[in-house]
Amino acid sequence: MAGGFVKGEIKLDTKPVYYSGQVVSGSIDFTLDNPISFSVIYIQFIGEATVSWTESEIETVNGVQNHRIINYVGREEYFNQRVTLAGGTGVSQLSAGPQSYAFTYQLPFNAPSSLKREQGKITYSMKAHLVHADPSILVDELEKEFEVVAPFDLNLGSTLIKQPTQVEFEEVYGCDCFCSTNPVTIRVKLPYSGYCPGQVIPIAIEVVNQSSVEITKMIFQIVSKELYRSHQPPSEYILPETVLATTKKGPVMARSKRSLTCDLVVPEIIPPYLENCGIIDVGYFFRVTIKLSGCNDELQDEAEICLGLVPLREFTEEYVHPLADSLPTGPIPDISQAPPHLLLPPVIITNAVRSSNASLNRVQYAPTQLNPYQNPPPYPGLNSGYPGPRSASPAQMEMKPKLEIGFTVPADVNTGYPGAGSGYPRSGPAYPINPPVRRGNPPSYEASIQSPYPPSNMPGPSYSQGGFAPSAPPPS
Repeated sequence: MAGGFVKGEIKLDTKPVYYSGQVVSGSIDFTLDNPISFSVIYIQFIGEATVSWTESEIETVNGVQNHRIINYVGREEYFNQRVTLAGGTGVSQLSAGPQSYAFTYQLPFNAPSSLKREQGKITYSMKAHLVHADPSILVDELEKEFEVVAPFDLNLGSTLIKQPTQVEFEEVYGCDCFCSTNPVTIRVKLPYSGYCPGQVIPIAIEVVNQSSVEITKMIFQIVSKELYRSHQPPSEYILPETVLATTKKGPVMARSKRSLTCDLVVPEIIPPYLENCGIIDVGYFFRVTIKLSGCNDELQDEAEICLGLVPLREFTEEYVHPLADSLPTGPIPDISQAPPHLLLPPVIITNAVRSSNASLNRVQYAPTQLNPYQNPPPYPGLNSGYPGPRSASPAQMEMKPKLEIGFTVPADVNTGYPGAGSGYPRSGPAYPINPPVRRGNPPSYEASIQSPYPPSNMPGPSYSQGGFAPSAPPPS
């Protein structure tokens, strides 16, 4: 005898891709061959991030080597809400035949983007439950996953996004018989620091080569870096960087000056915006590599840039995302109009990260603003409309100050995105930034790294603090 959800499915009114803040709507459709008695029919919406990886260690005890495998895990929960569709007040009856129950659910306005990697993922799903009146009958379930695109509008971020990005090299190679130096000076400049997929970045290069060394090649790249944080045991895992786009220029002969330009196309991706994720970071960097003749070492430096979904209006006449067909339908929700219960509070975790891994000093990227929701209620949980604070399992969570990617922003700059607060433990650089071999440059990115551990009595930040973007430029 078929019953329950045996002949059922979850149908959505649109394709299963939504912007943060959009409404998920659809219905649970199923057919009963016979009447049944049930207690409740409900649908559960879950958003969470998980990380997991393994590492091997060798311990030597009394001269004996022991090999062991360590499993690193971490989890964050963004929401876990139950919506009752039928029943819930005793035993109810369902007649034989087709059944349909409509549902709607509005996503948090600052839910992070979906992401799936081998070491970690951010997933969103809905699960329908039919609880029979007879407790000996198993609960029927239907499950469906969907994706979330957190839309980052570059116009709503820091004003520093609109400022140029510059990478500069100055090296001295040998001297002549009068002991005068023969420097090589290279300045590479981008018109601004925030871009969208498919846009063309015009690169301006100024080279003054007074040495006898030839610049054989200049390589310009966009690279991405990913970092994962575990809760049990506390640690960090950094993936090898990925080169997303490359262009080249050169050569530049010895004792010459040249002004060059070239274009670098931003790759066709939907960059994840992980402002509200505390265990996964994704950053984007503009890298410059200088190849020199002879036995001279190459020069390399990089600057962090921002990749968003909506381009800077003052620099863009017309823009269509190259993957528009894969984006959600409908307009992007206005986060400034979000009610308090639809804003996720920041996840604040205290863990001591092992000393062999270092964490990037992430300064806030999105500008700060006065938050009208100084004490927003926690996002709804499983057993009631709006229960206690966001949970995180399997680890026990404690409060800690937050580190952020990006750069410090003036307090009087407004943004559509509310503050994400502070971040997570560190003990060294999260992203391996190659140190430049040069003189006379601005301070390196690592120079902004502060003391790795805050005072133990430092309180957590208020909700009015600015958020961060994982792909923001560093301090200038």
